[in-house]
Formats: sequence, structure tokens, C-alpha cells
Amino acid sequence: MLRSLAAAARSPASLRRFLHAAGGGGGEEVESVAYRMSMLRAPPVVRKAGLPTSSCSLIGRVRAPVRPFADSSDELPRAFTFLSVPCSSLRSSTSSHFCVTLHFKGEMANVGLKHLKQNDLVYVSGTLDSYHKVDPSGEKHIFYKNAADRIMRQASHQRKYNE
Repeated sequence: MLRSLAAAARSPASLRRFLHAAGGGGGEEVESVAYRMSMLRAPPVVRKAGLPTSSCSLIGRVRAPVRPFADSSDELPRAFTFLSVPCSSLRSSTSSHFCVTLHFKGEMANVGLKHLKQNDLVYVSGTLDSYHKVDPSGEKHIFYKNAADRIMRQASHQRKYNE
């Protein structure tokens, strides 16, 4: 069958004759050979590299000391901390905050580990991503992380807010 399909595939007319003949002449519906062959291919997938990334810039306070990841090494240093960012609202006089995980790689990890302290006011920019965790009760929580590619400490007299 495969030999005859290969021979028929050399010209469109012979392929049509082959597929018509493979369909049989009875009233029953038979799958075409082309359909069966298409089922052997892997389905197309969307590659992550082709998707646009979301970038963000935030100003907030470092909530915890910068810590290295467990798999961090001298060749590829990686570190993380948490940033508390105030929510600004014109209608509300109360201040609320949201938390973002900051991820540092390479030289940024070394800078973060050396210079950032808890409660520092910082400006951070980088790519924004999210992940979820399920708590022991089975409830799913969404968290946000920023893969920082730029960070600047801000002077303490700028933007004051209560935590």
C-alpha cells in the first residue's frame, strides 16, 4: 500500500485516482489515505520564543533580604527577593500594596546580593511573568514575578508610604 501511495504521489492526477480508488465503491464511508497519513504527524505547537514578552517598571520597597536560589553557582548566579508595591488610587486615601517576586540573574544577582537591603526603596524594570501555587486546602493562588534587568535604589526622601 505504501509503495502504491508513493508512486501515486509523484503526480497530482495519479494521487487523485489512487485516493478515489482507495475509497472503495460501496456506500460506506472510508477514511482517506491522506487523512490517515496526516494523523501520523505531530500537531503544530506554539513556540514560546515567538510570543511577545510583557515588560514592567515598578517602584516599591524590598520586603525581605535578597537570597540566592538553591541551584545558584558562581558561573550562573541567581537570586530572588520580594517587592512591595503600593497601589495608587485617586478615590481612596487608604494605602494598599501588592507583592511581586523579583528574580535576578548573572551580574544583577551579584549586585542585588551585595547592595540591596530590606526596606530599600527601589525602581525595578524587567519582564513580567506569573505562576501559581496551590495551598494545602487546594486553593490556587496566582503570583507575579519580575525578571529584573534594571534596578536603581531611590533616595529615601522620595515617595514615603506606610507599610
